[in-house]
Amino acid sequence: MKKVSSLIIALVCVFSLTGCGTKNVTCTTGDDSQSITVVTSFNGKEATKISMETAIKVDEDQVDQAYTSLDTAKAMYENQSGVKVSTSKGKDSVSLKLEMELSKLDEDTLDSMGLDGVDFKNTSSDEYAKAMEDQGYTCK
Repeated sequence: MKKVSSLIIALVCVFSLTGCGTKNVTCTTGDDSQSITVVTSFNGKEATKISMETAIKVDEDQVDQAYTSLDTAKAMYENQSGVKVSTSKGKDSVSLKLEMELSKLDEDTLDSMGLDGVDFKNTSSDEYAKAMEDQGYTCK
């Protein structure tokens, strides 16, 4: 019994230190009026999840109008399989957040998001970060 307990404790320690093989890459871009944050989760050489948030600063008197525009964009994605979408507004900003489970996205959804042709199953986190940096993002 002691050996089994020791083995279980060792496995828990290993998994807690390694994150069970999952690595997140966070990439950001933007300026004073807009920011985009993309967090991509990898399991080995496979991207499994992408969370993308776009935040836009607006004049306080234009928040409601900007929020309505984001709701239109939200409607494009909310019925897509594998996609969760939400919007929020603050005093002088609005944001749109997309969370995508890549294994649940079909080709039409990937195409509509401009992600067709991206090989999420054979791209390492380092290769992905380099490609994002080539597009002007800062990744860590």
